[in-house]
Amino acid sequence: MIGVTAWCLLATQQQDWPRWLKLIHSSGYEGIELHIESSPWPITPGIKVEQLSWLLKAIENANLTITGLSTMLHINTPITSADPETQGKALEIVYNMIDLASAVGGKHISIAPGGRDACWQDALPVITQLNTVAKNKGVRLLLENVWYSFSRDMEQLWNLVCAVDDSNTGICLDIGNALPYGDIDAWIGKFSGHIGKVHISDVVCGCPNVTCPVGEGKVDWAVIAQELERIHFSSDCTLELFPKHGRSMPRELIRSRQFIKKYFV
Repeated sequence: MIGVTAWCLLATQQQDWPRWLKLIHSSGYEGIELHIESSPWPITPGIKVEQLSWLLKAIENANLTITGLSTMLHINTPITSADPETQGKALEIVYNMIDLASAVGGKHISIAPGGRDACWQDALPVITQLNTVAKNKGVRLLLENVWYSFSRDMEQLWNLVCAVDDSNTGICLDIGNALPYGDIDAWIGKFSGHIGKVHISDVVCGCPNVTCPVGEGKVDWAVIAQELERIHFSSDCTLELFPKHGRSMPRELIRSRQFIKKYFV
């Protein structure tokens, strides 16, 4: 399934979301990934599914499928924090994501498995705990390779996935995030069988966190598509699209989908 992250709605007023969700579907996307973020974003930490009835109805009316949930709140509140209060807040966010995903039919949640200065051994106890909770609720736990976590390092993330040793824990492979830290072919080959979702993102000159519209950066998408086909990847691919790129969002939704179609069905 080809979807798009709800980041594309960052500059959109809540009352306009129903119209934009229909635009997303008409542009060729089948799914949408939701995010828990700080206010004024409408999906905030601690929110209950009952408070999202308006959004779930709008998604249904737009013929979109909720693929899962993610967050960037762990940039400042890593789940491996040594401060009990900070870690407690970080874990509550994940528990909230699990509950919401279970309630709305999301297959998985994607999280950063720890802070930038942590290591896989620091994360193992808490990831094991979170995996148990997620698994009991029918939600897969995906660990994303992000620039603000030790998971940017392929070997660190690999060691963590192997140590958890449960098929319910996999990874969300962010292509743009992987590029500055090594050979993407190696990432795909190493995590074959563990990739639960691919984030389609592109970066400028291989620099972490310097994103650009897909197809205009340094990612070789023909190679990515070839490698994913080689490992028989058949899960979700989700485009990361941000208003900060300064494009007309309706046009960029269509342009990006047309570009992706060259490489992904």
